[in-house]
Amino acid sequence: MFTFANSLDNPCLLFTITRIDGDIERVTTASTDITVSATTWTAHPGLMAGVKTSRIDGTPPTMGFQAQLQSDVPLKFSEVVNGRYDGARVQIYVASQSAPTTPDLVFDGLVMGEVTYTQHGIASFDLISILAPPRAVLIEPFSLMCRWQFGHFGTCRMAIFPHDTFPYSSDHEGHDPPPRNATLARSWRRYRFGSDGTPEDFRNVILRCTVDFGVTGATEPVFSSVVDDLTVDGTQIWRTENAYARAARIASVNKHTVTLDRLPDPRAASNSAWFQPMKFVFRSGEYTGRAFKGNNWDTATLSFETYLPCIFAAVGDWIEITPDCNKTHAQCSAKYGNAHNHGGFPFQIGAKAQAQQLGFN
Repeated sequence: MFTFANSLDNPCLLFTITRIDGDIERVTTASTDITVSATTWTAHPGLMAGVKTSRIDGTPPTMGFQAQLQSDVPLKFSEVVNGRYDGARVQIYVASQSAPTTPDLVFDGLVMGEVTYTQHGIASFDLISILAPPRAVLIEPFSLMCRWQFGHFGTCRMAIFPHDTFPYSSDHEGHDPPPRNATLARSWRRYRFGSDGTPEDFRNVILRCTVDFGVTGATEPVFSSVVDDLTVDGTQIWRTENAYARAARIASVNKHTVTLDRLPDPRAASNSAWFQPMKFVFRSGEYTGRAFKGNNWDTATLSFETYLPCIFAAVGDWIEITPDCNKTHAQCSAKYGNAHNHGGFPFQIGAKAQAQQLGFN
C-alpha cells in the first residue's frame, strides 16, 4: 500500500504553461476543472505526463508530456505550429482531484526545441529543468547540397533578381517590404491593388525599380498591375513584373493532398517541374502564417502533396504558393541561373577532400 504526500486522495497533475508571448494557460489531467484559491486549471483531453528522469550525478532532471491539440485555447493547434510554445516555461503541480488544496510543485522546466505533433494532432513537449545551463551548438553541418536557405538575401535572392519568394524581403537594405523610395535598380516592392485583405490584392505581380538613385515623387502614382507596364514616379521608373509567389484558394484537402481552385501560375501549365519542389504559406484559416513544403504538382487536377499532413486546413483557406529549390547544383543552374552562388559541393572549402572521404571521386 502506498501513501501519497500530504495524504492526497485521487491525485491529479496541474500544468501551468507560460508561453513565449507571455500568455498563461492552465490545464489538468483531472476529469473535471480544478480550482485552487480562485485559480482554475481546465480539464484537457489526452493530457498525459511522461516519466521524470533524474540522475545522482547532479544533472538537472528532464520530463515530457503529451496533449491532444484543439482548435481553441488552451493548447490550440495553430499556436503550437506557429511556435508559441517553443521555449515556454512549464510548471507541473500535484493536487487532490476530490479535495484540491494548495498544490505541490513537482517540476519546473522549459520546453526544449520545437514541439512535435502527429497527423492526428497529438503534440509532444520535451522539458528540461529550469536550472539547466543553456548550451549553444557552434559547429556548422557539412552537406554536399547547397547550405544556403532558398531566397537568402546574400545568395539566392540576389541571383534570381530577387523574385518574391518567402519571406518577402527585397531591397538591398533588407527592408521588408521595401519603402517606395527604395531607389536602387532591381529593388522591388509589393503593392496592394485591392482592399479585400486576401493575397489576390497583390494581383500576382511586383514592382521593380529600374533606375539607380532615382527620386520618388511627392505623391504616390497610380501603379499598373499589367506585366511589363512602366510607371513614372518622380525620376524613378517602376516596372510591373510577374511574381513568383502566387495567390490561390483551397478547393479540397485530404491529409497530404491539397487541390486548388485555380492554376496559381501559368508557368506551371507547360512546365510540370515548376513546382518541383514547392512551398506555400497560409494567409487565412487555422494555419495562418504557417509554411509547408510540397511536391508532386499535377496541372491536370491542380493538386499537390504536402510532406506534413494539413489536418486543420479547410476549403476556402487562402494560400500563397511559390516554387522552391531542392538545393542541388543542377537545379540551381538550370532553373534559377544561380550556379555561381551555389553554396554546396563543389564550391565549399575543402569539399573535394570531404567528398573523397565519403567515397565520391
